Amino acid sequence: MTKCIGSGLIVNEGLNSNITSFSAVDPFPSRRAVPHPSRDSLGSGLIHHRLMAVGPLVGLKRWHLPKPRREISFGPMYTSPSFLAACILLTPLQGLRGIASVLVVTAHICRSLVPHLLSPAMSDKLPPTLFQLPFFRCLVMGRASVAAFALLAGYVNSLKPIKLSRAGSADAALSSVAKSSFRRTGRFVIPAIIATICSWLACQFGGYKVAHVADSAWIRDTSPTPSASFAAAFYDLFQNLGTTWLDGFNAYDRIQWTLTYLLKGSMMTYLTLFATVYVKPVWRVFICVGLYWFEWEGGDGERTYPFSVPRCC
Repeated sequence: MTKCIGSGLIVNEGLNSNITSFSAVDPFPSRRAVPHPSRDSLGSGLIHHRLMAVGPLVGLKRWHLPKPRREISFGPMYTSPSFLAACILLTPLQGLRGIASVLVVTAHICRSLVPHLLSPAMSDKLPPTLFQLPFFRCLVMGRASVAAFALLAGYVNSLKPIKLSRAGSADAALSSVAKSSFRRTGRFVIPAIIATICSWLACQFGGYKVAHVADSAWIRDTSPTPSASFAAAFYDLFQNLGTTWLDGFNAYDRIQWTLTYLLKGSMMTYLTLFATVYVKPVWRVFICVGLYWFEWEGGDGERTYPFSVPRCC
């Protein structure tokens, strides 16, 4: 069907009902989305070619068909001041967690190359150096950075579900906890497996022979030795992949001793969020304090390591 509009523009409506009328001055006054010919059926393509032929007759040099626009609407919970404040606060916390990770790396480097910085001073008669002084030694010790990373990780992971719970969106909070728990597990387990396999391959092919005669005691103690046979190599690999998460021991990557505690702490955080999603904020504080007291009295974390090598962080 062909219609003639008062402005002189001819439009064909026979094959597509989405196209109605346009004017010669402004072809799209209502900004209505017109299907692109490359994404639609043959009928839409025919309409496109017919409009291209009609355009020059009404004074249009070139006919432009806009791409469909998808409107995105945000619910009230995503535009509330508390949720927006949580998003703004999340960025600097992520930066602090990144700084803590970098300090852990520098601590490992210092432990390997300049282990004397771990002592309060070079000797009883010498004054401490700059990085042996209080606060400055946090840059080379690493243990404070590990603790800061764990605290910031727990806070960042629980920030969004708590904000959604306070905004009255309990279903969205539960969905966030469920998705975060699976993502958190993958972010811990998959990189750890890849790092262990790479170190295992380097060990079996003699990549740590030079490390066994290094001057640094920490490098010598954390360098694994090859397995006795081909079958024993695979047995050692799978055994260390399991003990990484059971008791924190990994002969091929000793610095993975923290992963089991970080993962267990994350799961405890998610479980607490799941149980207190419908609880008022003031009662959630009392519950968290009670859980902290329970873990403190139970001596959680006070255990001996199954290996004699000094802690890596």
